[in-house]
Amino acid sequence: MVDSRESKLRNRGPSGRLTFRQRLAALTWRPFQLLGNAFLAGARPATPPVVSFSVLLIVTPILFLISLVSGIYVWRNIAIGWDAPIYLQYGDGLSPYAEVALPPISAVHPYDISLELVVPTTEANFALGNFMVTLTLVTPSNRTLMALRRPAIVLPDKPSVVRLLSGRPSTTSLKIPLLSAYVSGTSSVIARVELGRIDGWKSLGHGEGRELSVLSASVVGVLKHQGIRGIISRYPVFSGLISAGAFLVISFIFLVLQVFLIPSLRWKASRMGLEGPTSPGFLEDSEDKKPIRELSEERQARRRRLSKGSRTRKVKIESGLDADAPVSQMPSADTPEIPLRRRRSGVWSDSESSKDCQQTAEELNALGPGSCVAIPADLQKLSEVERLVDELSKAEKALNVLVNNAGASWGASIEELPDEAFTKVINLNLQRVFTLTQKCLPLLRAAAEQGGQIGEVYRDPARIINIGSVEGLGVPNHETYAYSASKAALHHLSRHMAGRLGVDGITSNTIACGPFETKMMSHLLNTSRDILLNELPLSRLGTPEDVAGTAIFLASRAGAYVSGATITVDGGMLVHMPSISKL
Repeated sequence: MVDSRESKLRNRGPSGRLTFRQRLAALTWRPFQLLGNAFLAGARPATPPVVSFSVLLIVTPILFLISLVSGIYVWRNIAIGWDAPIYLQYGDGLSPYAEVALPPISAVHPYDISLELVVPTTEANFALGNFMVTLTLVTPSNRTLMALRRPAIVLPDKPSVVRLLSGRPSTTSLKIPLLSAYVSGTSSVIARVELGRIDGWKSLGHGEGRELSVLSASVVGVLKHQGIRGIISRYPVFSGLISAGAFLVISFIFLVLQVFLIPSLRWKASRMGLEGPTSPGFLEDSEDKKPIRELSEERQARRRRLSKGSRTRKVKIESGLDADAPVSQMPSADTPEIPLRRRRSGVWSDSESSKDCQQTAEELNALGPGSCVAIPADLQKLSEVERLVDELSKAEKALNVLVNNAGASWGASIEELPDEAFTKVINLNLQRVFTLTQKCLPLLRAAAEQGGQIGEVYRDPARIINIGSVEGLGVPNHETYAYSASKAALHHLSRHMAGRLGVDGITSNTIACGPFETKMMSHLLNTSRDILLNELPLSRLGTPEDVAGTAIFLASRAGAYVSGATITVDGGMLVHMPSISKL
């Protein structure tokens, strides 16, 4: 220690202090020395594993290549000036005109645009006097961006001894400024140029401008260098090199950090107890350490249980046969990936007509492995609703899906609509939806409990699907006052029930149907089918499959997180209804 101290003192200046060069060296290398000491003291040496170092060697040339490509891309996309030759056309009694598609231009850079003409210096051209240049810039869709007129005149060129001795025809170049610092806002621009006179050239001859001899013409755009974009466009090669270098440096720093620094810091953190062991065979758990393979097997077993649960038998009940969505061809579903005809489900159907109800059950039973039971009931009567739910409760312990599809309508002018119309329509379309849902709540809650719970969250909630109408969302053109009012109220009731029943593991959603081939719409379709089709963007009526897909989605696991929604299935009809947006 004494020898070392004496050697340091000998290296100092006459006054015993460090020289300026020594102080500068100390300030320069001191940060790196401190960083190195920190790594040597606390972290393992920053030597990468063989695999990581190999990755570094392989990826580095790729980074160079990508950086080069990025620089070339920036260079090629920097805005530059352009020169678009035009060919003037004569005839048809019009002034000389031309139309040309300009090269791809920058939509944000300003350009000085001018028209350059090369004309012979003949007495005829000198005698023309003033003429007007009209420039119109349009988009490919024929939207006008700019239109202007500028005067021009052919003046004699200065005499030249060289030109006189060569004997070549004398020409002069006209540069007619048209636009200054113009920003197009689009990269695709078409320029239309016309050379005209106030008298339409008629006092000079043909009236077609043939008196003006033009050897060549072009529309020229000169880039104006303004701001940062101007600096980039002024030095495109330098800008491309800067972009490539910046990409390379940032990517290389990130790669070095991944290979060298981050593994060392993670190792140091694990030594200090800030991070669990990084051994590939184990993961930290709050209670104990489990191998990854064991955790993976647990996840797979959970998935198998969930998948098995999605194939178990589920119970649905659907009210009504003659409403907006035809029940006879609307099989319910458990999983959206299984075809419509292969559903493991028990469907209960009710209708006032026992014949229609039984026919529906037979059609559904013929579709697949599920079964359908018909219960004829007049839902206008409260006693019939209670009987329906009582019979269902005796046969089933739970109800997974309730589809409120029963409905009625009444069409009449505002002067002729009877009071009983509202009584009948509101009772069936609105009140009985609430009544049937209310009576089925014990069965719906039982179905939610069967799906299992994670804490207070139900994994597979029971579903309420209410069949609404677009007439409850917009103002219809025909006079169905009670019907549209009942459907608007139904949509709100569905949302209200969704807010209340969510804690019980029950979702409530509405399908707002457009025009379908149903008995309820038969009169309207017979009298106004063509008018109705013209109002539909898809130009067709709905099919059973259209509404079935939405119902299957809501009834399946895919729709388990959807509640309080109103989904329109209307072929786009709603967007044409007055003062209404699908949003």
